[in-house]
Amino acid sequence: ILDFFWLICRTSAILNELKTLFGSVEAIPVEVLLTRVCFQISEASTLGAKEFLEEFLHKWRYVDDQCCVLGSVETNLNFKEGCDSHFVLRIDKYIEIVELYAVMLLGTVSSDLELAISKI
Repeated sequence: ILDFFWLICRTSAILNELKTLFGSVEAIPVEVLLTRVCFQISEASTLGAKEFLEEFLHKWRYVDDQCCVLGSVETNLNFKEGCDSHFVLRIDKYIEIVELYAVMLLGTVSSDLELAISKI
């Protein structure tokens, strides 16, 4: 039992370690973020995952049908060139995170389907 509780605490701490390693939530590569949160949900340990994803999602601002940009980035920069900059997040990747947050975390784990649907 003690090993299980240690694993739960360790799992939630990994998200904070990723934030420290990359310098900020929004700098964490999307694949790493998605994998870590999915792993945490699969272990039935969502401690901190909801807040972590909310922080990540609030950092981005929708620009067009292809990209989201960091809210703190100057708007006069040309973001549409390839959407490969670390200041730009392709809309499909953003939607993956929104789906994970809304459907899996809010709808499935928290059993609050109405809240999950309202977030989408």
